[in-house]
Amino acid sequence: IRTYLEIYAATGMRRNELSLMQPHQIDLQRWTIRLWATKISKERVIAVPRWLQPAFLNHMTAYGSQQYPFLVPFTNVGSFGNAVLTTLQKSAQLAGIPDYQNINIRTFRHSLITNLLSAGHSLDAVMQFVGHSRIRTTMSYTHHDEAHVHKTAEANPLSRLLSPDAAIELVPDASAARNESDSSKFA
Repeated sequence: IRTYLEIYAATGMRRNELSLMQPHQIDLQRWTIRLWATKISKERVIAVPRWLQPAFLNHMTAYGSQQYPFLVPFTNVGSFGNAVLTTLQKSAQLAGIPDYQNINIRTFRHSLITNLLSAGHSLDAVMQFVGHSRIRTTMSYTHHDEAHVHKTAEANPLSRLLSPDAAIELVPDASAARNESDSSKFA
């Protein structure tokens, strides 16, 4: 079950996207998963991160000949989901996470989206990666604290260019230029 939890955490896949995935959707040469049985019925491609590849390959080697290799050894999507959820909540409880009973598979998806956006990935890229149909859905995961707002302000190239420490004067001081022209009138 650890492999399932790692896949959810790394890819943001929905439960049915993983449990109903078939071997022909997996490209082990490119390390991608092509999903088309998605919530919005829109195809998307997910990359399998390097750190996950060994566990993913082990699972595919053991169960890849099955029609639904990620349902093995479960009998159906329901038993799969229940087993994964039970393991997840027990692990969260052992880790001392408050409200562990509220953690579910979607928690991984939500955390992934929030972390990708916080790391500075574009809304459009994250939207495509997780398969949202509307940018508004992805935007709902943006959480900006004050430190993030200050960091963004400092990243503005104009802030660096116009700072008091800037070594360049872009525009002559207008008041000095006006004073010079005024004094030349009286000379």
